[in-house]
Amino acid sequence: ARLADALAAAKIQDLHRRGIRALPLSPLCCSVERRGIARLQFQVVELQTNYDLSKLSGLQVDEKEEQKLLDKRGAGCGAIRALPIVLRPQQGDLQFVFSYVFNGKSSLANWCLKNSRGQEVTFMPGDRQG
Repeated sequence: ARLADALAAAKIQDLHRRGIRALPLSPLCCSVERRGIARLQFQVVELQTNYDLSKLSGLQVDEKEEQKLLDKRGAGCGAIRALPIVLRPQQGDLQFVFSYVFNGKSSLANWCLKNSRGQEVTFMPGDRQG
């Protein structure tokens, strides 16, 4: 949790230095699911917010800021990876940042975000920004 918090805080600080207002969001749960007929892999994140997620216009995965830690729980566990995610609303100059933490290798192309009210939105490659 400390790594995720520090990573999100560093990204917010970077955005502030560039004149962009940003606030942290807290993920309650991160998981990987296969969805749809094609069984596409989605990164599913439950966020601790009541924000109307349908007002988001883009999701940015900041792979340049990825952090890796060796998982010491047992042989073959691999690395724990964490990277900041930036959410952009359709209107306004405020952005939201959270850290996505996951094990091993995973496609980061498809995303499903859920808020505290059960609202769900998806982002696929055409929806992502920078």
